[in-house]
Amino acid sequence: MKKALFTIFSLLSSFVMYGQASALLDTNNISAKIKSDGTLFDGTFTVPKGSGMNSIYTGNIWIGGIDAGGLLHIAGQTYSQGGADFFYGPMASSYTAPSYTSTYNNVWKINKSTINYHIANYTTAGYAVPASIANWPGNGNITNGEAAILAPYIDVNSNGTYDPANGDYPVIRGDQAVFYMVNDDKLAHGETGGAKLGIEVHGMAYSFTSAADSALNQTVFVNFQIINRSANNYDSVYFGSFIDMDLGSYSDDFVGSDSLLNMFYTFNGSANDAVYGSKPPAQGAVFLNYPMAKFVCFNNNNSVTGNPTTANHFYQYLQGRWKDNTLITFGGSGYGGTTEADFMFSGDPSGAGWTEVGSGNVPGDRRGLSSVGPFSLAAGGKICVDMAFPFARDYAGNNLTSITLLKLRAQQIINFYDNQGYSCQFLSSVSETNPIDNQLSIYPNPFTSQTTIAFKEDVKNAEIKIIDMLGKEVKSIYFTGKQLIIEKGEMQAGIYFVQVIDDNNNKVNRKIVIQ
Repeated sequence: MKKALFTIFSLLSSFVMYGQASALLDTNNISAKIKSDGTLFDGTFTVPKGSGMNSIYTGNIWIGGIDAGGLLHIAGQTYSQGGADFFYGPMASSYTAPSYTSTYNNVWKINKSTINYHIANYTTAGYAVPASIANWPGNGNITNGEAAILAPYIDVNSNGTYDPANGDYPVIRGDQAVFYMVNDDKLAHGETGGAKLGIEVHGMAYSFTSAADSALNQTVFVNFQIINRSANNYDSVYFGSFIDMDLGSYSDDFVGSDSLLNMFYTFNGSANDAVYGSKPPAQGAVFLNYPMAKFVCFNNNNSVTGNPTTANHFYQYLQGRWKDNTLITFGGSGYGGTTEADFMFSGDPSGAGWTEVGSGNVPGDRRGLSSVGPFSLAAGGKICVDMAFPFARDYAGNNLTSITLLKLRAQQIINFYDNQGYSCQFLSSVSETNPIDNQLSIYPNPFTSQTTIAFKEDVKNAEIKIIDMLGKEVKSIYFTGKQLIIEKGEMQAGIYFVQVIDDNNNKVNRKIVIQ
């Protein structure tokens, strides 16, 4: 019944919104649908690919903050049954032109191999630029109030115009990516009913092909870049990931959380699932570049612990509060206790702690919201959030040992991500875009007192910045030479980014960890 109702609502919503374009991210063992309105998966997170079995039903983002006058602004979607808060395309002066719809009711799917082929052959006589590269939305229509630069690309001749015939090409992550853009400005917010933020969200879902790495081969990554195009400065900003994980059959699921891995997950409530059968899997949602602040599992009803229906409800869930603004508490249903809890069902389902199993809950249809924050988001500012959705199935075990395997894979994915050097900007895997990339190393990393930034060859007048996780610059050094020692000094333990810009304006970013 749940699926039938959602299908009806989706069809009606799609009709009203002129249909939603979509594409499948499918380069590894997962096939995941991405829609032009920012909806993730939409009934298609198929693992193994081609099996017809799905572990996630749908997902979307929530984001809310307070302006200088104390007014809450918020955008968030679940199933869009009462309307939408996010709409395809960048922010613009007018959203009604047919050219806007034809251009932006779209998602852009592209393979790294296509980009590499283009780089190698664009000067070859008779070469035709592939459609996935030619149609990349690198520039906006500034006469319609759109930003000049939209989707990330390498501007080979530095003329500010995306021109693939002259060698320009998209910048993506992974072996395959699906890029999309949405805004919360086009229409009144039909789901939250909240005031508009005036934000533009650039999303990139991506994955890697790696038959030798079962963790990487069964994970989807998503990068979210939230750009404040309004004139408002927002404080107490929270970003949330709403995910309805239906692990095969939606009627027999449990959820849990692991704050050390910044993950919430779904597992089967019994040793057998009506879809996956015996030894059912577990599915996770992991924050990669921020610590998870809250995890809430709310019920599919209209109770005080049920579905949000007002802007304040959505924001309170982002803050780890129930609809009546009371704090989530440890134990039982998470409501009405005495000890505040940031993460629901944080124990080990096989052992101690607060779990659905230990609370005697009946398995059923679960949905969860994990959030990060709070942040400040100034006018013109940006927040970037990276997530991963790893899948695990222990064919030699059961529904609980699949959780153990999922946690192992989540840690592997975190380690992999930490070694990529991603920052707020998308980074190309093509080394020629950053000539200093190949000659830069940082060691030790992590470190406790000092680390060394080393170059294979002398650099001249390089600017080296240390930036914290909130985007604040904590050090800036101009350097000439091969080695620079960075002292911990007054920096606190945590994750930072090192940004190096040489005298030719080549830029590279690295992540460092202070223990």
